[in-house]
Amino acid sequence: LDVRFDLGTAVVKPADRRRTAHGVLMAFCWVALFPVTAFVARFYKHLEPTWFQLHRWVNTAGVVLVLVALALGLAAGSRVHRAHMGLGIFVVIVLCAQMVLAFGCRPDKYAANRDRWATLHAWTGRGLYLFALANVFVGLNVMGAGKGAFAVVSVGVVFTWAMFIVQTCRMLRSRPSDNEFKFDERGEAGGGGAGGGGGGFTQLDDYDSDDDEDEDDVIMGVKGDDAELGLDP
Repeated sequence: LDVRFDLGTAVVKPADRRRTAHGVLMAFCWVALFPVTAFVARFYKHLEPTWFQLHRWVNTAGVVLVLVALALGLAAGSRVHRAHMGLGIFVVIVLCAQMVLAFGCRPDKYAANRDRWATLHAWTGRGLYLFALANVFVGLNVMGAGKGAFAVVSVGVVFTWAMFIVQTCRMLRSRPSDNEFKFDERGEAGGGGAGGGGGGFTQLDDYDSDDDEDEDDVIMGVKGDDAELGLDP
């Protein structure tokens, strides 16, 4: 911002506009866009195939925005801030590798190495999120952003984590306990024991074992039923 006190004017320099656009795009992608798509993949897999298409293509759009933001930052002179630039380039490289992993290296659903792929994809996404989020705050400091910008980003992060925690708690509460059973189709209570007479109980399963590993293509990865919080995203 070039302030001319003698003329009573304030002019926004092109570099400042590029730097601001860089910061806004990066904050939007890492504080809002990627976490929301991870949330969809973690909790809405029952909306097949909508969740997967939404998750994949919105994340792809997010990667494009990140690349545009990186170019804007470099054009604005962010290269003079070596820590911010170095961490940002590292994040972008790993993000691109994550896209290759998602689009080009995903094994078939029933392949022997599917679990290993999903675990790698999930933890790469979580690590990306943490590094990128740290760099967002570093960038705000580099830009000399005011308290308002820090507050907006902080509120977004807190809201995202709260959303994941609340939904995870709801999911855990809705799961049946191990001692909950249902009658078999004949409605007979019993098993092989005395008074059983060949009937039986079937333990409740809240997840289809085939669906747990279905289409785990996540930029901020989440994996199956036993995943930790996906902030995977």
